[in-house]
Amino acid sequence: MSFFNQLTSRNATISSVFDKFVSEFGVTPDTANYCLKLALQKYMCKYFKVQECDVDLDAGIVTPIFRLEDGSESFYPFTFYDRGCFRDKRDFARTVLYHDYAVPGDLFPIEFELRNLEDAILTYFDDIYFDFMELLTQAFRRDLEKHWIKKVHHAVEGVISSTKDRDYYLVALGDHHVCGIFPKNHWTPREVPSYRKGKSFLFYVLKLCDDFPPNVIAYLSRGSIGLPGAIIKKLAPWVKVKTIKRIQGRKTWLRVSPPVPRSLLKEVSTKLSGEVIEVVNG
Repeated sequence: MSFFNQLTSRNATISSVFDKFVSEFGVTPDTANYCLKLALQKYMCKYFKVQECDVDLDAGIVTPIFRLEDGSESFYPFTFYDRGCFRDKRDFARTVLYHDYAVPGDLFPIEFELRNLEDAILTYFDDIYFDFMELLTQAFRRDLEKHWIKKVHHAVEGVISSTKDRDYYLVALGDHHVCGIFPKNHWTPREVPSYRKGKSFLFYVLKLCDDFPPNVIAYLSRGSIGLPGAIIKKLAPWVKVKTIKRIQGRKTWLRVSPPVPRSLLKEVSTKLSGEVIEVVNG
């Protein structure tokens, strides 16, 4: 069993966070393991008072890099022997030998078993837990933003999930970590009576905002000049579209290549609540 599994089996707090991010947030086990490794490395450096330390969770080994300073010692083997950090007496004897024949500036990469560092884990447990959770959140946000940044200036399907709240509606976008905001200045006037809770529309994604971590806010529009073309691209990804002009809710003029069938233009018109779509040649 890896040290990670040993650690989580003993400490329900880290285990619950790990399970939450892996199952609910979609962070991979490898990502969660890597985040725990980084958190442990930081506090193992503090424990051993070194600047560099590696943690191998699969092997259950931590390797701090000690340095013999001129005029003082940052590492004294007997200190850690008394704490039970060494795997066995042979490891301890080898370390003492290296130490005794060292000169100032020498580096000591010494391996300890993580299972022997319970004192260090308990000393910094709250800090390790906090950093672990922060790193997992950051990893989740990076993956979420990477996925949704591709949808900016594209059409996405959403369902109005609230009644009008002052000057905007909330929109469910099929991902409970992404909240759609549909502000009044991006409503199409002729459609406003149809904006009600539970109604589905195609929205144009204007931009993303990260004001409420770990969630992402997507600002949406039904009035953008880019929406008709974005709907065509959603229905026919191979088509090149350029919007010439749009009168919201009434008519849009587009240049499309290659030509598209009338049925597709009619479908776009339907999704825009009857807005006329005209293809301009040349």
